[in-house]
Amino acid sequence: MHHLLFASAFLASRVLAATWTITEVDTSPYTGAENAIYAPDASTVYIAYKQFLDPPGTGYIPAALKLAKSIDGGQGWDLSFIDMDAVQSGDTLEQSVSIGGSGDTIYIAYFVQPSGLFASYQLRVAKSSDAGATWTTRGLLSGGGAFNALKVVDQDTVYISYIMEGVASGLYVAQTHDGGDTWNMQLIESGIGNGLYSSIDAVDTQTVFVSYYNSLYPQHIDLNFAGSTDALATVNLVNVEHPVTGFVGLGSAISAVDNSTIYITYELFAGGSQVKLATSSDGGSTWSSSFIEPDFGGVNTAVKGFASGTIYTVYWTFPPSAKLAKSEDRGSTWTRMLVPEPALIEIFLDLAVPQEGLAYFSYATRDRVLKLAIFDESVEGSLEPVMPPTRSTREDRVPVRRHVAFKP
Repeated sequence: MHHLLFASAFLASRVLAATWTITEVDTSPYTGAENAIYAPDASTVYIAYKQFLDPPGTGYIPAALKLAKSIDGGQGWDLSFIDMDAVQSGDTLEQSVSIGGSGDTIYIAYFVQPSGLFASYQLRVAKSSDAGATWTTRGLLSGGGAFNALKVVDQDTVYISYIMEGVASGLYVAQTHDGGDTWNMQLIESGIGNGLYSSIDAVDTQTVFVSYYNSLYPQHIDLNFAGSTDALATVNLVNVEHPVTGFVGLGSAISAVDNSTIYITYELFAGGSQVKLATSSDGGSTWSSSFIEPDFGGVNTAVKGFASGTIYTVYWTFPPSAKLAKSEDRGSTWTRMLVPEPALIEIFLDLAVPQEGLAYFSYATRDRVLKLAIFDESVEGSLEPVMPPTRSTREDRVPVRRHVAFKP
C-alpha cells in the first residue's frame, strides 16, 4: 500500500490549512471504474466499484463488482469480490455503481449490461447485514438500471433512482421499506434520454429528493428536480435550469440538509464546461444558481452540505484532474483546490464527508488504479501548490452520454 502526504492550504482571504493523504486502494488491472464511496464515520470507509476482467474498450467487457473496506480511515484496505458477472460497456460513463448504509447494513445498486439490447440491461442490488463480510445479490429489474444513485435511510428503507431504456424510457425510483424483501418501482418522469446523471437523497423515510438531466434535444437538455414528502405517493417536478445555449445538468449530484435546504452541483456545457451550484431553501419549489468553478470542470460531480452552511464538492477538471471546493457560507463564496494526484484522473469519482473538516474522495486514474484522497482540516500544513497534469488531449477522455436522442 502506498501513501502520499501533501501539506496544503486553501488560497483565499482566510487560509484554511489542511493535509491531503493519497492512498492506493486497488492496483488490480483495469480497476476503479464507476466507483462509489460511503463513509459512516471518520474511521470506516467503503468503496464499491467495477473491475474489468479484460482490457476495457469498445463493446461489452466482462467485469466484477468489488468492495474495498477500511476501518482505519483509509490507510489499510480489505478487498473482496461481490459479483463476478457484472459485465458492462468498457468505454462509456454509465454511473453504474452506488452505495449506502445504516449501521452494519450496506446496500449496493449496480448496473449490468451484457449487450446492446435494452432488454438485456439489469439493475441488481447487493445487501450485507454484517458490514460487508457476506453478501446477498438479487436482480431488481431488466431493461434499465444505468445512472443509478442510492440512499439508505435506515436498515429497512432504501431509495434507488435509475433510468429505463427503450419504450419504457425515463427516470424511475425503486423503494423498499422492509429491508429489500419487496421493492416498488415507480416512473417519475418519462421520455427518451430523461433521467441521466440521477442523484438521490432523503431526510427521512418519506421525504426524498432527486436531481437529474433530461437529454432530449432541443426541448430540454436541462437540469430537473423531483421531490416528495410522502414516499412518492405524490411528486413535485421542477425545472431547475434550462440553458439558452448548450447543455446543463450533466454530472448532477444532490445533498439535502433538511426538508427545506437542498443543494445540487452540476455541469453547464456551453462552449466549455463550468461547475454550478443550485440552491433551494423551500424544499425544491424554487431555485437559485451560481458558479463554483469559473474554469473548465464538470462531467461528474459530488456534493455534501451541512446545517452550518458548509458545503463540500468535488468535480472532474481538464487536463484530467479533479478539484475539491469548499464553501462556508451556503455557496456564496468558494475556495478551490486541485487534488494533489500526480497521475491523470479519470472521470470516475465520488465523495463522502462523514464530518465537517474531513472529506474522502475516491477516484480512478487514467491507468485504472483505484485511489482515495483524504482531506483533513484537523492537521495543519503549509502551502505546496500542485500543478495539473498536461499529458492528455480532450479526445482521449472517456466518452460521456451528454445526449442520447436527436443530436444537434
